[in-house]
Order: sequence, then structure tokens, then C-alpha cells
Amino acid sequence: MKIVLSKVALWLFLGITATNATAGNLAIFGSPGFDWATGTGYKSPQFPIWFISTTLTNDGAVLTPLSYFESNVEQFRTHSVWRAHEQATIYAVNPDHISQELIGLSDSRHAVGQIGLMDELGEYTSYFARWSPEGDGQLLPMPDNSNSGDATDINANGVVVGVVGTRVSETSTRTRAMRWTLDGTTSEMAIPSHFGEVSDSHSRAINKHGQVAGSIRNSAFNKWFPVRWEADDNVVELSLTTNTELTAIGGTAQNINSSGAVAGTLDYQEGSLNRSTGAYWTPEGDVIELRHLPSDQHFWTQILDMNDRGEVLGTEESRIGSGTVERLVKWSPDGTPHELHRADVSSGNPLFFPMELNEFGYAVGLDPGGKFWYPNGDAVDLKSLLPPGSEWTGLSGLAISDTGWVSGRGAFNPAGDAPVYARGFAMLLPFAGTYGLGDANFDELIDFADLLIVAQNYELETNGSVDMGDFDLDGIVGFNDLLVVAQNYGSDPALLPITSNSNFASDWITARAMVPEPTSLISLVCAGGMLARRRGRVLFL
Repeated sequence: MKIVLSKVALWLFLGITATNATAGNLAIFGSPGFDWATGTGYKSPQFPIWFISTTLTNDGAVLTPLSYFESNVEQFRTHSVWRAHEQATIYAVNPDHISQELIGLSDSRHAVGQIGLMDELGEYTSYFARWSPEGDGQLLPMPDNSNSGDATDINANGVVVGVVGTRVSETSTRTRAMRWTLDGTTSEMAIPSHFGEVSDSHSRAINKHGQVAGSIRNSAFNKWFPVRWEADDNVVELSLTTNTELTAIGGTAQNINSSGAVAGTLDYQEGSLNRSTGAYWTPEGDVIELRHLPSDQHFWTQILDMNDRGEVLGTEESRIGSGTVERLVKWSPDGTPHELHRADVSSGNPLFFPMELNEFGYAVGLDPGGKFWYPNGDAVDLKSLLPPGSEWTGLSGLAISDTGWVSGRGAFNPAGDAPVYARGFAMLLPFAGTYGLGDANFDELIDFADLLIVAQNYELETNGSVDMGDFDLDGIVGFNDLLVVAQNYGSDPALLPITSNSNFASDWITARAMVPEPTSLISLVCAGGMLARRRGRVLFL
């Protein structure tokens, strides 16, 4: 996603700022729910789920683990993909499966995970599986002698990467990084010969171009080394010597963005002690050390996410005085650390759950409750963004999209005397993504398709719909929403602000003509056209 735009202009026109984003017109939705009157329906699991991969699409579809209840008796766990008020897709549990765990969802709504099967001899094997947008499951081919498998990521094209365990002897298993394309092609990722025949490989993340970040273990030194596999399976060995002249003894690659930049950690020795530091590898292969926050002694760094701008999200554990603290950090691409506000930095805090960072620098996570971080590092509780009188009493953010959706698990308190229960949620925050810039169809572009949606619904009440072009979520598609599209209109948002050659005005006439009963909006077209010609000055006030 590529948008470079002053947020000042957006906030001026939408009336939203970083300090008043708690307006009661924000939209929140829930996963398939539970009916306490009959004791049937679905709940989200109470126990923590470590989401490895993307579980939220740009259009707001969410992958949520569920527990099915009948007469308040838990029978089995399943999963669902759901979005706003749309009908959810429920992934049925096959009784022959010992376990079923979906961990990733692509923008095309293909899901990936693994299932566990027991053979007639009582031997357990974990298999990869991919589910279609309709919920149909398909086992992915596994290499001979494999006895385990973990899916790690899926990209927008439905390509899956993961790690397979393969027996090399009765007592030894070797791990291999694998790739499965949507047409069923399976390939084992290449390992350079100098790593040795008994080495292991892990794949961790894949971008939309098919490039994969991962690591290979050198059997001679028994250490892991970071690599990037290209779409054609060529291996790029990532440097261990940083711009600060730190020479590492090993490392792992954990995230990759659409340009091929990689984030991960490097291992080094400090005297007799083993330490780790964050690393950012540019698409060209240069490695930049992600510098530490001030402390008396640094222990280790954990990398959690990276966006297309090259910003990296993670945590650091350090000693300050006589205490050990764990701090949240967002690094700039040049390695500069920026501390994110925390509710409590004591060592007794719960473990961090996966946090995500979107293209605009907004982040979500647990600290130890649900937190939402602004690009400048300020934090608020997600529940503070809820509309007044909401049935949600707590939110734990686990994913955030470039379009402004936030999802995770929440505490839902239904009306009446029914108890609170855990339920998946999705919340649309227009100021935190492209939806607030006029992206009505959530494709990260502001173009004719978005203008057409506004034209089709102009002056209509939305009744809670998020698909009608109501960018300020005030309940009606009106002039303010058209104004947002006019500000940012263009086929390539990366080129904003648009010059006076904009064809917004004529496109608006075309869009209105495509509506079954067009309304005369000559003055509006003129106003929009004037704004489009002037917005090069307006955007950067």
C-alpha cells in the first residue's frame, strides 16, 4: 500500500483528530454470537491465541477461532470468516480430525492452517490445509516421510509457506521450508550447498510478489542464518555485518514487505553472554541495525511486524538500574528507535501478543489490555474508542489493516441479564487508513470505483453499512464524503497531491449518469471540480 499524504488535511475535513478520535460514530461489529436464551451459538475461545499470520483482510473480513456450544456444553472448536453484517462462513470440524487450526487469511479470503490426523497405528501427523473462500478444505501435499507441518503465512494470491518436519532416521527429524501455489504446485525451498545436507530451513513470511523471509541452519556451526527466497526460488543470503560494524554470529529473518525489505534479529556475543539486536535488510541487501533505547544493559530484541514504509515494530528487554523492563519500540528504516507508550513497564506484565503495524504507522496490541498506538507513540485503550452505551466492555487488538480496520477478541456484554462472554470483533477507524481518504471499496486506491459508490448512494442513509461511501460515518452519504474523494482522487495515490489535470469533475458526471435515477448536482460538480483543481494547495495546509 502506497499513500503519502498529510493527515492534517484529512482531519480538517473529517473533523477527526488524534485527541478526539473517540467520537461515537465509529463502527464496531461482532463475530457469530451466542444465544444465552437457548444456550446455542458460538463463543471465541477464552484462552490466548497466537495469531502467526494475517487474520484481517483490507475489506474487513476476519478469521476468528470459535467454540460451539449447545445447552452450554462445549463440543468442539471451529473457525469462521465474517465481515460486518455479512453472512459468516463457518468452517465445519471434520470428526476424523484430531485438531484443526486456521492461522492465516488472505485478501482473496483463502484461509490456511493445519489439521491433525491419527492413523490406524495411533501415530499423529500434522498436515497443511488451505480453505477456499466458500469454506471448502484441501489438504496440501506433504513430502515423503513427513510427520509434522506448520503453516506460517499466506499472501494475497493464496500462496502458502510453511515448515515441514521430515524423518531422516528413527530418532531424527529435519525441517524444511515449503511453498504451495494456488494451483497446487508444491516446492521445497532451496538450500545452498555450503550449508550442509543435514541443515534445516524455516520460512516465516511471504509478500505479494512471492518473496519469502526465512532462515537456514548451518549444520557445521549449529547456527541459524537469515535469507530471502526470491519468487523463482533463488536464495539471497542476508548480511551479518551491519552499518554500525556489528558482526553477528547468526540471525533470523521474520518479516518481509512488498518491496522485498526484511526485518529480523541478529545474534551476537557480549563477553560470554549471548544477545540479540533488531535488523532491517534493505531490498538491495544492506543491513541496518535497529538501535536500542537508552538503558544500562540491553538483553534482547523481538521483531513483531513491518510495514511497506520500512517501519519495524517490536519489543526490547533491558536493564535500567536494578530492574528489568520490556519496552515497545517502533524503528524508522534508518534504525532510529521510538518508544511506544506503555501502561506499565514492570517485568511482571503478561506476555505480549502479536501486534500489527499498518502503512500509516498505527499499531494495535496488548499492554496488558487492548491498546491502540498513534504514529507518534501515544496510546489509548481500544475500549475508549467505543461508542457510548456499547455492549463491548473490553477489546484486545490483534490486527490492523491499511484501510483502517482493527480486529481481535473482546468481552461482549449482551443486553439483559446474560453474562459477558468472549467474542471476536472488528472496528472501522476511518482516520487510521485509506477508508478515511475516500477508499469506499477498500482496495487502497481512490479512483472511479469509489466515486461511483458515492454517486450511487448520495444523500442516502447508510443504516450502519460501511460499504456506501460514508467516510465520516455520520450515517448519511453527503457532500463531506464527496469532498474527501475529491481531495484524494487519482489512479495512483502515491502521486498525491493531484495536479490541475484531474478529471474528477467529468468522472462525477459520468458516475451520476450511471445511477438509475440521476439527480441534478451541477453546483456540486462545480464545487468538486474547483476543489480538485486547488487541492494541491489544500492537502498540505
